[in-house]
Amino acid sequence: MTFSTNLRDYSLLSFEFRLPNKTHVKTLSIDHWDLFYVRNYLSDRWDDLDDRELWSGNLGAWEKIQLSILDKLFRL
Repeated sequence: MTFSTNLRDYSLLSFEFRLPNKTHVKTLSIDHWDLFYVRNYLSDRWDDLDDRELWSGNLGAWEKIQLSILDKLFRL
């Protein structure tokens, strides 16, 4: 189930990927995912933490843990 609000898609469960085909896609590529409507929230949180680390380098221990987990989710 997917709905759109403010030009953003929210899905209960969504997983879009491309398999390797030896021409354009060399490895498995995950293009889009969403689980229980949280992808947009996590993406915004990742952007905020990444910007704060870049510009001030002033993150607490819990925020560093969050950033490392979100880096793995969004830089597949």
